[in-house]
Amino acid sequence: MAVRLRKLAPDEAQRAFPRRSQQDLSDSMAALGKLQPGEAAAIERAGLSDRAIKRRLGAAAKQLGYRLKWARQHSPEALYFQVVGTPTAKPANGRRRRPTPPSPAPPAAPTPETTAPRSGRGRRRRTA
Repeated sequence: MAVRLRKLAPDEAQRAFPRRSQQDLSDSMAALGKLQPGEAAAIERAGLSDRAIKRRLGAAAKQLGYRLKWARQHSPEALYFQVVGTPTAKPANGRRRRPTPPSPAPPAAPTPETTAPRSGRGRRRRTA
């Protein structure tokens, strides 16, 4: 038996395999646009996987400036979520930002040096 293939035209291939950034999220955005931060809702699965639903709604929420918090409990027909406002900006690498240093103060008068040892620094010494 011979295998027959038909090469797809670029526009046909684009419709069949859209990139995630080019997916049509207008339905999701319209539905999320009716909700305000703090409100909760349920979405029916409609034959989609949980992962696909969360990915699509999350992308739509991000475009609207929202974030979604998903409930741990769900029913067989629906997933529950809550709309949360936009989080504060965080560094992309996960590290905390350093506070901006204050402007330099004018030089202070020199302080007299003390000869007393500093306590609490370095190794403890045994005293005999």
